[in-house]
Amino acid sequence: MKVINALGAVLLSLTLCQAQNSPGPRVAPDEPYIRQLAHLLTRLQKNPWQGWRAGTVVVVRYLGDDDPATKSFAYVQPDMVYQILETDKLFIRTQAVKGKPIRQDFLVKDQVGLAPANRAAKNAGVTDIELDGFTLAGLLSVLMREEFPGGSIITREWSLASHPSILLRKEVNGVGWRVTSARALKKIGEREFLCVEIKQRMRIFSGGPMDVMTTQYLSPDVPGHLVEEVQEFFKVGKKQERPAPYMVIHQRIVELKVQ
Repeated sequence: MKVINALGAVLLSLTLCQAQNSPGPRVAPDEPYIRQLAHLLTRLQKNPWQGWRAGTVVVVRYLGDDDPATKSFAYVQPDMVYQILETDKLFIRTQAVKGKPIRQDFLVKDQVGLAPANRAAKNAGVTDIELDGFTLAGLLSVLMREEFPGGSIITREWSLASHPSILLRKEVNGVGWRVTSARALKKIGEREFLCVEIKQRMRIFSGGPMDVMTTQYLSPDVPGHLVEEVQEFFKVGKKQERPAPYMVIHQRIVELKVQ
C-alpha cells in the first residue's frame, strides 16, 4: 500500500556513513550485490499499484494481541483488505468497523513509490555509505533554501554513485530516513520475498511529545510494496532504565492473491 505516515513530519536521527571513523576494514561490494540493490530500489520508485490486475487481493493484519509480552501496548484493529477493482485505475480498502464494513476508494494514478534523488542538488561530493556489511561508493548532495522571515531548510541526500538517482538516505535539517538493508527476507504464506528495510524516526505531539521509531519492509513484487511495518511509540522525557514503548503498531500482509 502507499507508504504514508499520517502522523506528522518525519524526524529521524541517523548514524549512517561512518566509514571514515570505522576501525574495521572496508569491504567493497561485489557486482551482483550492486546490481541487486539498484534493481530493487529502482523498482520501488515506481507506482506501487500500477500493473497489478483487477481481482488482486491483499490482506493486512495488525499483530501483537496474542503475545503476552506485547499485548499491553499493542494497537490492534480489524484486518484491512485491499482489492484492485480496475487495473491501473481503482483499488479499494475495506475494514470492519463496529461490525460494519467501511470502504475507501483510491486512484492508482495518485500512488507514488520511493522518491528518487533530487536532480536540483548538483554539488554532489564523494562519500562512503555502509550497508549490509559493505562500504558503498556514494554521492552526498546538499541543497539549501532560505525561508522568510528567517532560517533555512537544508536537505542532504546520499545516493549510489553508480546509480545517482537511487537514494539510500535523506535528511532535512538533520532528520530523515535511511535504507538499512537490501537483504531482508519476509514470508507471505509459503512464499518468501526479498525486501528493502527502511528505518525512520519522527516526533509527534499527542498529550505531550512522543518519538516514533518506524521500520518498514518493502518489496516491488508485492502490490503496494509494503510487506510489513512496525511503529514503536516512546514518551519523551519519561525516565526508565530500559525505555519501553507506550504503544506498538505492527502490521503485516498475511494473505496475497494475485490475478
